Formats: sequence, structure tokens, C-alpha cells
Amino acid sequence: MAEFIHSITVEFEDVDCYGIIHHPKALYFCERARAAFLRENSIRVTGESPFGLVLRDVSIKYRNQLVMFDKAEVSVRSKKINKMSFVWDYIIKKDGKNAVFCEIEMVAIDIKTKKLIALPENLVNALKKIEISE
Repeated sequence: MAEFIHSITVEFEDVDCYGIIHHPKALYFCERARAAFLRENSIRVTGESPFGLVLRDVSIKYRNQLVMFDKAEVSVRSKKINKMSFVWDYIIKKDGKNAVFCEIEMVAIDIKTKKLIALPENLVNALKKIEISE
């Protein structure tokens, strides 16, 4: 199975008053991993890029706690790639154990018009490198 791995450290700013990861921070970790994957595959979605990626749907399941200074890995995979949308499939692991599962459905938009467009070919090609089947 193909995947892209991005390492993270849970910092002081990432935890709540109970000392465990504050729930929105899981999305931040996924975003950092996604940005690293796009950067490594020369996919630009900022600045001069003619397209952007927009979140359509998100689902997060928390299984094991992440606490301050934990070292973890974010596994990035893709699925349900079609003409207009795809799903990022993330697993955040600590010590080899699954801590967080996250799925984010995205679509592409034309930056100038803000209208939905077909997924660009270079993006689809990169996503297929880490595609999983269900």
C-alpha cells in the first residue's frame, strides 16, 4: 500500500487544559502532512496556481490520546478519486498505534472564478501514487 508519511510533534500549543490534543489540532496536523505531500510532488495550490483545493466534507475519529511532546506520524493516502473530487485518508499514529483517523473530501476550484473545476491532471497523477482501494 502506498502512503506518504509526515512526522509531527505535539507541542504545548496543541493541547487543551487536560493535557491532551485539542480536537481541531488533528486537522492542522493533517493539513501540514497534505501540504508536505503536495510540495514534494510539485503541486502548487497557492500564489500563481490557477486552481485551489476546497474542503467539502470532513470526518474525524479519535482512538488514542496524543499528549504534549508526543512524536507521531501522519500517514497520507487518497481514495475515491473521480473527475471532480477525491478523499484524503489520514491516520495519525503514535508508537505504531492508531490515534486519529481522518477523511477529508476535497474539490478543485478555479482561483479567478471560484467555480468548481475538474481535478487537474498533475494533481490526479500525484494522488494516484498514494491511492488506496476500499
